Amino acid sequence: MADRMTLERGRWYAWQMLPGYVNGAYYSPIRVNEVEPLKSGQSRMKLDYLNAAYAQGVQSFKDTLRVLLRAEDYMIVVREEGQEPAKVRSAIITPITWDWLRLHFGGFVQNNRPRPDELSSEGLREYLQRVLT
Repeated sequence: MADRMTLERGRWYAWQMLPGYVNGAYYSPIRVNEVEPLKSGQSRMKLDYLNAAYAQGVQSFKDTLRVLLRAEDYMIVVREEGQEPAKVRSAIITPITWDWLRLHFGGFVQNNRPRPDELSSEGLREYLQRVLT
């Protein structure tokens, strides 16, 4: 069996949250600051992350997430913000790629052009660090 996706401190990921803050899904690059598995037996973790596309600007969030599924190249989590069902949001976390970034943030990439040395997978992390922090 292949390894399941694990979040790593200091790495960037693609975040798709449903429902979003307005209409439809919400997309954002996130950088993991800290991740702490909770020894609850309920597949929960504390995640401290930088949300790069938040409407009020780049901000850090600290959430307790319940992991519903961990596959080789994605993770599905539930972010519970309150007791009401309308406050529960799900998110899909995947490794971030240039294709994902161009699809969801093409205008941003166009306005913040990457340097030639940033066009690889490793370079993408350097690019995001440079333009978002």
